[in-house]
Amino acid sequence: MHCGNTRNRPVVSRTDTWKLDITGRVAHPLSLSLPSLKSFPKFEAPIAIFCKRNSVRLPRMRQAVWTGVSLGSLLTQAQIDSEVLSVRAIAADGYETVLPLDLAQEGILAYAVDGEDLSLNEGFPLRLVIPGIYSHRMPRWIRKIELSQLPVIDTSSIVDEVQTTSHIVAPHHMQSLQNDVRFSGVAYAGRRSITRVELSIDDADWMPASLARAPRGSWTEWEINWRPSVPGDYAVKVRATDSDGCTQTDLPSPTGNSLSSGIHSIVIRVLPPLEGVNS
Repeated sequence: MHCGNTRNRPVVSRTDTWKLDITGRVAHPLSLSLPSLKSFPKFEAPIAIFCKRNSVRLPRMRQAVWTGVSLGSLLTQAQIDSEVLSVRAIAADGYETVLPLDLAQEGILAYAVDGEDLSLNEGFPLRLVIPGIYSHRMPRWIRKIELSQLPVIDTSSIVDEVQTTSHIVAPHHMQSLQNDVRFSGVAYAGRRSITRVELSIDDADWMPASLARAPRGSWTEWEINWRPSVPGDYAVKVRATDSDGCTQTDLPSPTGNSLSSGIHSIVIRVLPPLEGVNS
């Protein structure tokens, strides 16, 4: 899955001349080659990435283990000014994004994903990964970080926090099944945690699913078993609740993001015979 800065994809096929510059309101500007970055303590974490241009039916999302350097640790080494409020990340294709300092400090400057060096499409040689915000705020092919005392005035940096969302992964829409059904999927609430996932079948009462433990920044896997009483088509919906107490609804989102605001639903077809059901 690739979204974000894609308009003028740069060909960064070699790293012998590539540098990451950290400049602006810092006591010690840094200019780091890729080998220099890899000499810093390695930071590794499973982080989910969501594209804001989504549909409820076909979400664009990915989870992977990202490996790189803590941006916060590099900013500490550069000794940023106490008045710094924002961080500007600039990519090789000219794409820029401005983030609040506290949010940027949670980021990883990633040079590998799932144990492999980044591909060009993934942002080789370096990309920014931050838990809990939409992917267009995390530039690929990053080449410069600028520290500023100016506040973030782009209000989209606030609404671009990932909203609480959930998705049914299995079974698939219009899949034919027999006997007991195991539903499974994922839920995500950005920097908040998922506290509850529920399923409703044919608009009946919501049923709680079991949740797997999830590290901060990664999505939560869930599952629930269900036994149908008779064959037929069943409409299945899922919703999630986060640690702020917010539960998904079908109401429009103030961000206009259908994935965040909508409730994912599918239809399954239960075929006869059903074990244990009298004809």
